[in-house]
This record gives sequence, C-alpha cells and structure tokens, in this order.
Amino acid sequence: MGLNVKREANMSSVLIKNESRLGLKLVAPAVGIIGLLVICPILFNIYLSFFDVQLNGTKTFVGMENYTDLLGNPRYYHSIGVSVIYLIGTVAGTTILGLAAAILMNQEFRFRNLARGLILLPYFAPVISVVFGWQFIFDPVNGIYNHVVVDVLHLTDTRGKISSVIQILLCLW
Repeated sequence: MGLNVKREANMSSVLIKNESRLGLKLVAPAVGIIGLLVICPILFNIYLSFFDVQLNGTKTFVGMENYTDLLGNPRYYHSIGVSVIYLIGTVAGTTILGLAAAILMNQEFRFRNLARGLILLPYFAPVISVVFGWQFIFDPVNGIYNHVVVDVLHLTDTRGKISSVIQILLCLW
C-alpha cells in the first residue's frame, strides 16, 4: 500500500515537471518576441544618444556631450520634478479615488445601482469623444476654462502649476 502512494507521488511530480516544461516551451516564443520589441529600441536609443543626429539622417559622434548638456541644463531637473509630481498625483489619486469608490459602492444606499452605473460611465464613453470634449473645454481662445480662469478670476499660469493639476485631473478622469 505504501509503495503505491510513493509511486503515485513520483508520477505526480513527473507530470508537474513535464507540464511546467511544456508551459515554458509554449510561452518562450511570445516572451522572446516581446523582449526583442522592447530591448531592440532601447539599445538603439542608447546607441543614438552618443551621436548628434540631424533630421536629414546625418550622424556625428559626440560621445558624452549629450549627457553633459542634459545634466547641465536646469530645465532637465525642472522636468524631472514635474514628472515626479505627475507620477505621485496620478498614482495616489487613482488609488484613493478607486478605493473610495469601491468602499462607497459596497455600502447599502438608495439608488446604489444608478451610482454604480454612473461610476462606470467613463469606461463606455469613446476615448476620442472625451478627448474632443476636454479639448473644447481647454481651448485657449474659446474654451470655458480659459474664460473662467483668465477672464473672470484673472489668474495666469506662468509656472505651469495649473497645467500640471489639469493633466493629473485628466488622467484621473
């Protein structure tokens, strides 16, 4: 009796190993193709970063000059700061809003099904129509945002802070 149990355990582990090998063999081509599609452009861009490339296709080797120019430019550090603010704002915002919506939608209240449907509404709206709607709102000449913020409230966005907040809000939408 004990011998049969041991034999079945050995057969089971052999089957699991065979299935694992088969799974790796089936996934390997897709992983390889995706890897090439990601790694090749990265390596090519690293190669190009050592050249001064013109639009007509001519390349001049400049070595580390592009990197020294980049690290010596204060706008580079400003752009990193803006990117970090955007990253923190969007990640924290989506996490907080998503968690709050999930907790709220799990509560019993009147019109809960309607509220659940309204929360899911942005998923059903075609992206292109949403883009055109936001574009209309933020149009610099005829947009309602520009009218309210600049003409009514007399605020100007000289440092791009309002623009950063708007981009985060659009991402959260």
